[in-house]
Amino acid sequence: MLTLGSGIPAVDVFVVLSGTFSIAATFPLLFLALRSFRDGRALRHLQLEVTQLMHEVHDLQGDIHQDQRTAVSRLEDTQRKLDDVAELARPRRRLPRLRVSLER
Repeated sequence: MLTLGSGIPAVDVFVVLSGTFSIAATFPLLFLALRSFRDGRALRHLQLEVTQLMHEVHDLQGDIHQDQRTAVSRLEDTQRKLDDVAELARPRRRLPRLRVSLER
């Protein structure tokens, strides 16, 4: 069995040193895990906000489409009225007048 100058077996020193490095290596992993958890929670909040905004956009699009349909309907009504007025204002051809006279 291999021992160091103080009589401690080399395997024991190896186990203690590797354990110490293993414990030291877990701290960055714990930090990364905690940070990932916080980032995930923040991402979830952002997703909820985006979802809410998309619902609002969808509602606004529905309102815009309804307003567009109303505007088109009113424009078509106005066009029909203008056509009716133009038809009434158009000069009509008159039939020639006939004069009838009764002579005795």
